[in-house]
Amino acid sequence: MKHEGVTGLYKGVVSPLSVVVPVRSLTFVLSDQINLGLQEISPDISPITSAAVSGMLAGLTTLSLVVPSDLLKIRAQTHKNGSLNYRKEVKNILRREGPVGLYRGFGASVGRDVPYWGIYFTSFLWLK
Repeated sequence: MKHEGVTGLYKGVVSPLSVVVPVRSLTFVLSDQINLGLQEISPDISPITSAAVSGMLAGLTTLSLVVPSDLLKIRAQTHKNGSLNYRKEVKNILRREGPVGLYRGFGASVGRDVPYWGIYFTSFLWLK
């Protein structure tokens, strides 16, 4: 706050905000489609189990969009001089680390998000 003021609190929010709505929408669509597929493959599967598995698989799938955005958000938040040029930062990551560099932190995100989506969709079904 001392050096950057109030705007420093919002450093790095552009990247995640531009991804949140499409990714959440995609997660719901994928979960519904996976759920239908699970019920077709295994008609005896319980609705709760199907909701949990479809939610976790949908969440895992959408991480491919979320992780690069989170990485850029963190880089912007830790960037010292002014605002981060996202395009240049992506080029730097690709040049130094290759495409894998955009997915730094993927494992930690799986550990956080996959159980979350399973619980979310199970709770959603249970509360309906």
